[in-house]
Amino acid sequence: MVSALDNQPAVRMTVVGSDGPLVIHGSTAKGLDDAVAVIIEQPRPIDLTPAIVGAHGLTDRERQVTEGVLRGLVTKQIARELGIAEYTVQDHLKAIFTKVGVATRGELAYELFMRHYLPPTLAGATPGPYGYYLDSTDGA
Repeated sequence: MVSALDNQPAVRMTVVGSDGPLVIHGSTAKGLDDAVAVIIEQPRPIDLTPAIVGAHGLTDRERQVTEGVLRGLVTKQIARELGIAEYTVQDHLKAIFTKVGVATRGELAYELFMRHYLPPTLAGATPGPYGYYLDSTDGA
């Protein structure tokens, strides 16, 4: 029997509660009629990137350029990957720097690290298996 959910795509969202962010994944459970599998876990850095850059008011294209910078790509590589001119990448970088309050790519990476990754380290959190942090009370 084919489930009504078989043709539905997987769903993924990040929510922020009083204890911090969580990622929720949902999809149909294969082989089980009308069953849905749901996973709730601590977010990985890739899950938080949209929320972090969104907090700075970056547009979708600025977010894509920021992700390229954080992956270590040079302007030419970012332009090629996004299908835009190198000058357009530079214009986006200027806007990003203004919104985040930095002047260079290095400062951009540092700012995002200092605000979102250093505090959990200083609070004693342990990096989890996916790169982000486990709650320090987990004992992991």
